[in-house]
This record gives sequence, C-alpha cells and structure tokens, in this order.
Amino acid sequence: PDPEFTPRVLAILARYGITATFNVMGYNAVHHTDLLKEVVRAGHEVGNHTWSHRDLSTVDLAETVYEIRRGREVIEHLSGLDVRFVRPPRGELSGSALRIIAEEGNDILMWSLTGSIRGKERASDVNDFVVSHLQPGAIIDYHDGIGQGTFDRTSLRARTLIQRRRAEVDGLPEMLERAMAKGYSFLKVSDLLTHELPGANPTMSPDPSTDADAGE
Repeated sequence: PDPEFTPRVLAILARYGITATFNVMGYNAVHHTDLLKEVVRAGHEVGNHTWSHRDLSTVDLAETVYEIRRGREVIEHLSGLDVRFVRPPRGELSGSALRIIAEEGNDILMWSLTGSIRGKERASDVNDFVVSHLQPGAIIDYHDGIGQGTFDRTSLRARTLIQRRRAEVDGLPEMLERAMAKGYSFLKVSDLLTHELPGANPTMSPDPSTDADAGE
C-alpha cells in the first residue's frame, strides 16, 4: 500500500465493481495499515510481496527466510486474512526461496502480462500494450507501490518508477473499459484459478482422450 497510488486504485476498482489480488510489501503494511485495511474492507485478496522487496535470487538463506516469513506474518496479522500467495519481487527467486515458500504452505504467484513497461511512461502506450496482448486467463501485473524505491523516493530509480506507476494508474479506467468491451471480466487470482467457462470441460476433470501409454 502506497498513499499516492493505493487510494486511487481502490476508487477505480470500486467504480467498476472489480476485486483484485493485492500483493503487499510487509514494510508498507506496517507503515500504511489504514490503507491495507481499506483493501480488505473492499473485498480484495492479499498476497505476500515479502517484507522489504529484496531480490530473493541474491540474498542469503537467513535473509530469504526473514523476507518471506516476516512479510507473511505482518500481512496476516494486520489484514486478518490468511495469505495464500507469495509474489517474489521482480519474479526472481532461488531454489532456497522456492523451498521456504513451500514449507510456509504458500503458492508462488507470477504474471503473464504487466503494465509496468520500461520506455512506456504514458498511459496510452501502457494501455495499447496491455489490451493488444490480453489473452483469456491472463494474470495482469499492475502496481500501487514502488518496491525498493519506497526507502528513497528522491532517487532516480524511485522517480522513474513513480512516473511509470502514474502511467499505469492514470490509464487504468480506460484499460478496464477497453478490455471489458472485448468481453473480458476481472477476477481475484484465487477465483481465476477455479473459474470454469460455460460449455468447457472442468479444469480438474480427467482428460477424456485415450491414453496411448495406459498400463505402461
């Protein structure tokens, strides 16, 4: 949760009756607990985006455990919700991180499409990219925070991320409307994973085709 972006995102999602999955940085949950509680009150899902957005592919084992476990404990305590998903910062993690996440009983959450694109700092460019690449079942990665930039908002990296985040959030209403005009609807990730299309085979049903290797 970020005081510049999260209230705007919540207002936009409420306007369109959409609930989403917010992957929360534990440090921000502590410093902006009121915003985290607003996310929960609005019916959104929360996941663990680690304690302080460290790169899980580079930190040592002790830091990996701390980032994952501290993030989950803080988020669950402050939100009152059980956390199912861990979204690793930048989508990067080590074998140790993978093992620890499994030991915590969590699932790793990645994405198939992002609204944070280097060189696309205008809302129209972001929307053109996202809408043109949408596919059924896509997990779209949008942001309401700036990760490590949180700790020095005046740095060049932070200022670049803020510009990119503004493009994502400024264009969010138009992106949603363009996607819905194409027939898309938006779900929390946990709902997406159990969503069935009318007339399609249930996801968890056995494959009805003949197995050529049956019995071997």
